[in-house]
Amino acid sequence: MPWGLVRFQRSHCLHFITFTCYRRQAFLNTTHAKNVFERSLEQTRRSYRFYVIGYVVMPEHVHLLVTEPERATLARAIQALKQSVSQKLKAPDGRFWQTRYYDFNVRTPQKRVEKLKYIHRTPSIAVWSKVPRTGPGAATATTYREKSAPSRSNRPLRPGSGAKSGRRPSLHSP
Repeated sequence: MPWGLVRFQRSHCLHFITFTCYRRQAFLNTTHAKNVFERSLEQTRRSYRFYVIGYVVMPEHVHLLVTEPERATLARAIQALKQSVSQKLKAPDGRFWQTRYYDFNVRTPQKRVEKLKYIHRTPSIAVWSKVPRTGPGAATATTYREKSAPSRSNRPLRPGSGAKSGRRPSLHSP
């Protein structure tokens, strides 16, 4: 980690994560690449036991809104995700991802809404996850073509859980 960079993990809040393909090359611009990323995200999510609140996959970068993993640190989970994707999708010069990632701690319900809106409003041929109006905690994965399918990446959390109780933060406004 670079000198002076401090990550606030294990703080019982959501994290808005951004990471980029090497030299901003469009390695994620195909349907196959997006599918590989989604499968790797789901595998990593299950392995490290964290919740995906929302995400967008752009041709050259990714935004995630996630909880902290129950197993290991968030840094380790992101490392595992990036390694999984890069092993399955070989870059021409061997480097798939830029080193490091951007991590913004989302501490308030207002910031959570702001980051989700940012994810959903990002113009792309991307895939994102959202909580539908029809059921609390249920999720759909939607593409720019508006094809919907159930998503396993967004499980409902217990209402009222949060940082004060030592549990995961609630997805729902207090």
